[in-house]
Amino acid sequence: MGQLNKMEILKFDTKRKRVDKCPCCGHDNKNGGYVPYIGTDAGYCHYCNSNCFPDGNRTLVTPEEIQTIQRLKLKKAIPSYVPNQWHELSLNKYDNNDFIQFLLGRFGQARTTSIVKRYRLGTKDNKVIFWQIDRDKKVRTGKIMDYNSDTGKRGNHFQWVHKSIDNFNLIQCFFGEHLITKNKPISIVESEKTACIMSEIIPNRTWIACGGSSGITQEKSKVLKGRNNVILFPDQGKYQDWKEVSRKHFQNFAEVSLDCDIWFEENRIDKSDDIADYYLKNYDLKPQKKCGEWNQDEYDEIFG
Repeated sequence: MGQLNKMEILKFDTKRKRVDKCPCCGHDNKNGGYVPYIGTDAGYCHYCNSNCFPDGNRTLVTPEEIQTIQRLKLKKAIPSYVPNQWHELSLNKYDNNDFIQFLLGRFGQARTTSIVKRYRLGTKDNKVIFWQIDRDKKVRTGKIMDYNSDTGKRGNHFQWVHKSIDNFNLIQCFFGEHLITKNKPISIVESEKTACIMSEIIPNRTWIACGGSSGITQEKSKVLKGRNNVILFPDQGKYQDWKEVSRKHFQNFAEVSLDCDIWFEENRIDKSDDIADYYLKNYDLKPQKKCGEWNQDEYDEIFG
C-alpha cells in the first residue's frame, strides 16, 4: 500500500532528458524515453517498460524483469565482430573504387596509398568500405558508401556490412580508433571521408570520425577517457551542438573548433561544409597522378 501512495504523489517532470539514462536498464535517454519524476531520478522507462526506483528497495520491477534487464545489459556491453576474413578480402580492387579515384585526383598515388593503408579502406563493387576497427584491432562493422569519383560527393544511401550476420550485437567505435596512440593529439570529425583527407593534410594529429553529427556517444568516448589533447571539429552550423557534446562526454576537456563557422562567414566554404571542404576549396593539393591511375604494383611494393 505504501508503494501505491508513493506513486500517487509523484508527478512526471517535463524536463525528461535531465536523466541521461534509465537507472534500471541503462538505456541512453537521448530521445526522452525515460521520464523522471519531479525531484528524483526515479521514473518510468518506455525502453524497459518499467517503473524504476534506483535505490533498489522500492522498485516496481519484478525480480524476473530485473534478471532479464541485467542479461540485456550484459549483452549490450559485449560487441559482436565482423569476421576478419571479410575485412582482409576487401583490401583490393582499388582501381574500381570511386572514393579511391577521387583521392588519387587530389593526392596522387603515394599519398592515397598512405590513406588506404592507414585506415585499411576496403572495396565493395565500386564503393568504399569504411571499417570500424577498435583499439584492440577488432572489426566492429563496416560502412559501405558510394562517392562521385570526380567531386567526392557521397550518395544518399549507405549499407552496413554486419546486416547479413544474424544476432549481431552492434556496438560502434570511432572510425580510425585503431590509430589512437598514447601521446599523439586527437581530432574528431563527423565524416570518415574528412578523417582520411585531414590525416594527410595535418598528419601530426590522429584524425578519427564519429560517422554523423550526433555520432559522438558515451560508449565511443570511453576510449578517450582521461585525454586532454582532443579537439572536436564540427561541420559548419554544428558548433553549439558539439559544445554540448564536449560538456557531456568530455567534461569540457575537449576543445571545440569554431573554424568552419568563421570560414563560412568569410565565404571560404558553403553552408554545412567541414574542415576538409575548406582545404579542398582553398588550397592546391598538387596531385601526382591523374584520377584513375591507381597503381597496384606500387601499393604492393610500399606496403606488401
